[in-house]
Parts: sequence; C-alpha cells; structure tokens
Amino acid sequence: MRDKHCRAEMIISCKGCHDAVLVPTDNALTSQRAEPQLHRADIIKAIDVSLMNLMTDYLDIFTLHKDNPAVPVAEIITTLQEQKQQGKILAYGCSNWTVERQREAVSYALSHGCDGFSVDQIGWCLNVQNVDSPSYKTKVLMDDEAYRFHQQSKIPVMAYAANGRAYFHRLANQLEVRDQERSEYDNDINRRILAVLMQAAQETGAEVNTIVISYLLLDHGFQTIPIIGVKSIRELDICLAALDYQLPTVFEQQLRALTR
Repeated sequence: MRDKHCRAEMIISCKGCHDAVLVPTDNALTSQRAEPQLHRADIIKAIDVSLMNLMTDYLDIFTLHKDNPAVPVAEIITTLQEQKQQGKILAYGCSNWTVERQREAVSYALSHGCDGFSVDQIGWCLNVQNVDSPSYKTKVLMDDEAYRFHQQSKIPVMAYAANGRAYFHRLANQLEVRDQERSEYDNDINRRILAVLMQAAQETGAEVNTIVISYLLLDHGFQTIPIIGVKSIRELDICLAALDYQLPTVFEQQLRALTR
C-alpha cells in the first residue's frame, strides 16, 4: 500500500482492544478470556499500534472489538473523539455491544458534542443460530431489539459472518457440513429458510450464497455492509453478485417472515 502509493484509493476498517485469551483451549470460542481493555491508554495504544503495523497515517474506521461494561462510555467516547480530532481515525464504531450500552453511548455523544459511533459490527446472517450452541454467548447477534434500535438510530450495521459460514451453500450443494456448523444452525427454521433459498435459486438462476448476501442488502431501515469470508475467487464472485441481484418479492416476504 505504501510502496504503490494507493492509500487514498482504499478504505481501511480496523478493529482493536481485543479480549486477551487467559486459558487457551482447543476451541477458541470457549477459551477463558480477560475483559477487553477499553480505558483511554488502551484505546490510544491500539490505534497507534494499528497505524504502525499498517504503515499508514490514519484509519478510515476504527472499531472496538468488544465491550467492557465496567468502563464508562464517557471515557470511551471522549477518547475516540479526541483521536478523530487528531486525524488518526476518520470514524469510529463498536462491535459486540449490547443495545443498552449503545444507547448510553449515543446519549453521551449527543449531549457532549461528539460524533458517536458511525457503525456497529454485529453478528448477522440469514441463519438462525441455536441458543444452546457453544458460540452463542460469545458474541452479540442481531435480534429484534437490535433491529429496532438500528431502525431508530440509523447507525449502519457491518454484519460480520454475513454468509453464515456458507452453511446454506454447503447444504444446497451437498457439501460437507462441519460439526460446529451443525451445532450452531441445525434447526427447523433454517431448514425452512433453505427451502425458500433453493426455490429462489432455481427460479432466478442465482447461487444460494448470492441470495443469502442479497437479503442483508435489502431495505431494512438502515444501511448494511456485509462482511464476508471466502476461500476462492469463485466464492468472492458469488457474494459480489448480490450487489446486482434482485430478490423477487415473494421470496423476500417469506424470508422476512422466517427471520424476524
């Protein structure tokens, strides 16, 4: 990036202030972790280290990886706003924050002349996750309360794991589904969602994963930026096709009814 002089052509979204692993296990999702360090010095250090590692003068978006409710939102928002005023970051956001804490942050920002969170990174995909799966309590997922909050606040959503581990893609194409994915997503609602996806794919000629991503790009009352993970150019092309895909209304209505 530095050598090619292309920084101005790129948008860098960076996350910091992660929760450190205290006791490693075979499953990172269930490892014992420390509370994220979100005090002033911790946030500044995370931003400075990111700038150094990426060899850039500024970050377009800096997102706090996880919340620590023991740290007042006043300290967090004030520190982030100062970093923005210094030009180190152009915008800041949160990830895995509850609606309650986000409301606190919005209220503080409005009453103290701060910009506040420009984005919320939250787990959101078409899959409905089982509440008893090991990873369910390790992240904040889109639910009815969060959905209404974003409709009201208009804070954009960066939906991580937007293609749902390609779970529907694997089932539709009779590919291997890992045990972890089955523990998370094997339920009646997802089987009904899959049936709708396969019918839509058959009638429109689109890949299932294209339809999965296109659902997040529908009008939900707030802007959505899906974050996807792919292993090949082919998988990337399938996801990018969602930008031009028009989901027929009948299937949109069915999917909305199943997921809300």
